[in-house]
Amino acid sequence: MTDLPSPSIISDLPIKSRDQDLFSFASVAKEIVDHIFETQQPESLVVGLSGAWGSGKTSFLNLIENELLDYKTNNKPVSTLRYVPWRVKNRESLLSSFLPLLIDCISNEAWKDPSLSNSLKKALKKVRKYVDFLRLVETGLKPVAKGMSYFGLNFLEKFLEFTKLISTGSRPPTMPDLERLHQDAYETLEKLQIPVLVMIDDVDRLEPIEIVDMLRLVRATAQLPYITFVMSFDQIHVIKAVNSVLKVDGQQFLEKFIQLPVTVPDINRESLNLNFRDYLVALVNKTDKFNLSPDYYLDIESVIQDIVDAKAIETPRDVYRIVNTFDLKIKTDKRNFNVKSLIYLSVLETKFPLIYHPFIKFIDNEKFRSDRLNISQISKFKLDEIDGNIVMKKRNCTNR
Repeated sequence: MTDLPSPSIISDLPIKSRDQDLFSFASVAKEIVDHIFETQQPESLVVGLSGAWGSGKTSFLNLIENELLDYKTNNKPVSTLRYVPWRVKNRESLLSSFLPLLIDCISNEAWKDPSLSNSLKKALKKVRKYVDFLRLVETGLKPVAKGMSYFGLNFLEKFLEFTKLISTGSRPPTMPDLERLHQDAYETLEKLQIPVLVMIDDVDRLEPIEIVDMLRLVRATAQLPYITFVMSFDQIHVIKAVNSVLKVDGQQFLEKFIQLPVTVPDINRESLNLNFRDYLVALVNKTDKFNLSPDYYLDIESVIQDIVDAKAIETPRDVYRIVNTFDLKIKTDKRNFNVKSLIYLSVLETKFPLIYHPFIKFIDNEKFRSDRLNISQISKFKLDEIDGNIVMKKRNCTNR
């Protein structure tokens, strides 16, 4: 039996450290960190961490970050920047908030390093100038961005002055282009050699247009040295978003700038099932609603095996949701169902709500005796779809 707490409401919060790892994610996270940073070259790297919702992507990112606490590459610690784009309030903020956070992270590390000269640290202004230009271009303010590339941070006043020159027919001075700004920024970061890991979590929670904006922003920023990106998302969802917004092949779009695709490790099925079993048994043990004989636990094991065989438990999130639902049913259900029925119903309600709700309504209408509600009883009925609604009908048991 795994070492699990006595359940009440089981949190679906991601784990944060190796000692919370029940499914052997930590060792894989360490391998990825070693692979990325052991022989890191100046060139940037974009890692795409893909997995279905509830598969543990955020937990996996946390373990990667945990592995970097004492990690050093080229005798320098790896700085981490965590960015959760879906928490940003709107599309413009999404584009404008990320790049300043990145340059602030690099600047803070540079000024903490006594081995770097002050002149080199001050050269970060070139990097800031480049990312400010990028930020304005990505938010659609291209005229302002061009003014920014020439006049610097005090761009608004100078931009008005710039537009005045244009309106009077005067020719403005030659302005540096994006390539020049990028080159200056690249050379500065190449000399600083500050390794940064940028973790962008839950990209798939964004609206389709925002997903595309985030991908474009990473693709533009990924041309700077010593910056590694790990983006987590449900790949199918992101591909569909790119298809719908850009009308191009979403998979090919991702392949153009994600150099290292990684899939969230498959969870050992036996460990997941054991985790589910232990939570359920702990709940039954702690309630006085059921006066169960020792032999009855063998029946519970058969119920759990039915659920496992039906592949209803696919992710840790499935475990938490089903167990929480079962716990609530034990406390609140007034139909006096037996424990096996409550387990089955919890799975139906959690994983198959379109089946559960008409089914439970049918049970209430028919007033089944609770001690006879089991799988054999359920199997006498079938679900049909009529005019878009799922309805339950009694199976025709007549031999043909």
